[in-house]
Amino acid sequence: MEKDEIAIILNGENLILAEKELKSCLSSLNLEYEDIYKNRQILIIRLDKFFVDYLFWRCSMLKYAIELIYRGNLQDFFKKPELKNLRLDAIYYLDLHSFDNKYKPLINSIRNEILSILSSKDIKLSVKNATKILKCLILDDNLYLGVLIANINNKQYEIRRPSKRPFFHSSSMMPKLARCIVNLSQVEINNFLLDPFCGSGGFLIEASYFVDYCVGVDIDRKMVRGALKNIKFFNKYNVDLVQADAENIPLRKIDYVATDMPYGIASSVKGREKSSLFYNFLRNLEIYDIKKLSIATTEENKNKNFKVEFFYRQKVKGNLYRNIYVLKKEIRS
Repeated sequence: MEKDEIAIILNGENLILAEKELKSCLSSLNLEYEDIYKNRQILIIRLDKFFVDYLFWRCSMLKYAIELIYRGNLQDFFKKPELKNLRLDAIYYLDLHSFDNKYKPLINSIRNEILSILSSKDIKLSVKNATKILKCLILDDNLYLGVLIANINNKQYEIRRPSKRPFFHSSSMMPKLARCIVNLSQVEINNFLLDPFCGSGGFLIEASYFVDYCVGVDIDRKMVRGALKNIKFFNKYNVDLVQADAENIPLRKIDYVATDMPYGIASSVKGREKSSLFYNFLRNLEIYDIKKLSIATTEENKNKNFKVEFFYRQKVKGNLYRNIYVLKKEIRS
């Protein structure tokens, strides 16, 4: 069965993380897809459009997706465009955006020309009574025209902001980035995920929406109690919490790990050096048959038993940078 050609518009603030998160989710779901084209915010893949809604519910770093009906040179479109998959019984609204500055003053005239071409092909168009939205994008003299099939729902992340939880802690990561880092672990929905530095529970809350079972560990009793309040507040029942030391995790099996290592003044490390904490934590994990680890830390990975599959350095503030790693246990013969 032929798959659909989908253009996915990535979050412009973190293009590298956005693309990696999407590809990680596709891998964790074992979905077959084909890379077609990538240019800045536009990523085109061949994929069954049935899965696009779920991807946009699970991924946090995407903007919207369109099922392409045309992609090619802008001037060629004005000559004799070949359009596909447009329903004649639908009513469309045209939304046009240019990533190229040189076309921005010409937006209105370009829109009118496109509307004229669509009308000549008996496509019904309306501003108030539209049943579908046509997204039209201009990038590097090319035109990408398609039907909107998915949008990111930013409201779901807004209601889960740290400041809106019953237990607030200043070290808690914002939900969008927390969910992205969970997704980078490629956790499968029928496995379980561990956050060994769970703090107030932000990673666990995000993971609990699509992972069967999550476990949070923190050395600080106050944080464990606070995380429990937050998890109950969002009515999540697939999460367990344990007060324990991440250097000595009391679990027999660990499949996937996603965590934000303590680094700020407000983060509790019980008097230990943060660099040695990271090193000892990874050494402790060597005994487990872990599939993937996704970790945010200000430290560098010096453990040779974990292969770096992905690395991204993100500025937090001033001279403080966060290193985001995806690690996989090195298999030695």
